Amino acid sequence: NIKLADGTDLSIVTGSAVLEVVGVRGHSGEDVTLDTTTGIITIGTGGIGNSNEINDVILSGPTKLTGNITTDATDGDVTVSGALTLLANSTINTAAGDGSIDLDSTVDGTYDLILTSGAGQIDIDGAIGAGTVLKSLTINAQNSETSSGKIILNNIGATGAGNGGVKAAGATKIGNAATTEIEFKGSIYNTEDTQTYTSKANTGSGLGSGTDGNGNFDVTVDATFMTSADDITFATGSIDLANAADLTVNTSNGNISIGNIRGTATASQVGEDVTLNAGTGTIAVANVGNSAAAEIGDIDYTATTITLSGGQYATADQNGAADADTGTFESTGITKISGDVTISTDVATGTNGTDEDGTIKFNGTGTIIGAGGTDNLTIASGKGVITFGSTIGVSAPLDGLVINSAGSSALTIPQIGDGT
Repeated sequence: NIKLADGTDLSIVTGSAVLEVVGVRGHSGEDVTLDTTTGIITIGTGGIGNSNEINDVILSGPTKLTGNITTDATDGDVTVSGALTLLANSTINTAAGDGSIDLDSTVDGTYDLILTSGAGQIDIDGAIGAGTVLKSLTINAQNSETSSGKIILNNIGATGAGNGGVKAAGATKIGNAATTEIEFKGSIYNTEDTQTYTSKANTGSGLGSGTDGNGNFDVTVDATFMTSADDITFATGSIDLANAADLTVNTSNGNISIGNIRGTATASQVGEDVTLNAGTGTIAVANVGNSAAAEIGDIDYTATTITLSGGQYATADQNGAADADTGTFESTGITKISGDVTISTDVATGTNGTDEDGTIKFNGTGTIIGAGGTDNLTIASGKGVITFGSTIGVSAPLDGLVINSAGSSALTIPQIGDGT
């Protein structure tokens, strides 16, 4: 190992040569800069830093990592500006001083990667596991971790079945109950095992504050989350969809669990769409859209059982002929109502008002049942057609049912209750 004396920073710059160090140790807050123009940086089993030794670490160039990188309690940051390849299980830890972690390119390697940053921001600009699949990925999500820093992610894996960025039996865990915000700026988050995203409980008004840093999962572009028959969970926080950013979650028969989902469309914009497909798995989702603001366009759920614990508002004003696309709600599977739930495609205001009311459809033989508590269902479609595939409240009753009390759509009502 290279041992740095007190106050002696290390800077090594090469051209095309391999820059290889077994490890670096410091005294009390020294900086480490390794820079190669066209070569490769290799960090050996000694890693960089241990406890309160090294301050900032800058690795400029493609980097192969065998050991850990640890920074001190004085805002020690880590920046890797080239592709990062894992040659062993590795941890990058800036939590002692709430330092940032910036990985400016891709991350690959068949090993475990742990990132922990305290209140420091973590930003990964390149795809994770798109070249070589990681064994597991943990970002501010170790057991009992309380790191609060914002996390920014580009893609995980690549599009298509079998192209997951984290291998089977290797979980993806990102964030914890103190994480202020997770931003998804990529288009694909594909793993071969479970995905769990956690942020702090949303404390804003309504169904989600829409305020960055307040318990949000920010989806900035059209994004697809997918697994190979494994669960995807968004815990605690609210998903906020940027303008025109549609959300698709497809687990190939794994379970899907999501809290609130909000959009940002306004009266002159097409609403964001939400598509959740769990196949033979289950879906649990709370509020989607907003009764007080037109946000979400289409809502489409497919699962064995779909549990709704909040309102479903596909009521974004689609701006008439300019963007002729009424918001719709569609559920394929048993629809279980938990608590007070309103399903609405009734566009009460906007460019063309009720002319843009969408359809509501419960497909196939999917029944509508209660969850066993005080379960009330209100369905409102205005002029939009409502289709029921099967019975309502037969195997498990509802406490209240209201269908188009102010609407004008023709209805065919199925069997309600079991007749006893």
